[in-house]
Amino acid sequence: MDPQVAWEEMLEALATGDFFEADIRAEGLIDWLDRDGFAPQTLMRLLPDEWDRLICRYLCRKIMLAAQLTGK
Repeated sequence: MDPQVAWEEMLEALATGDFFEADIRAEGLIDWLDRDGFAPQTLMRLLPDEWDRLICRYLCRKIMLAAQLTGK
């Protein structure tokens, strides 16, 4: 898995309102991080890995919750 590609696809799906696709990417990213995979770069500014992990996990969980609430 390329977490950077998954992150960008997740954001694109979120921007277009495709919660189903965003949820799939979010779940994949959470699984990846849980297996000690490296975090994607979450912002244009370079951050330490631990901050990218924190941001990625937070947004993924919010997307998964939103997808659950919208039924998509």
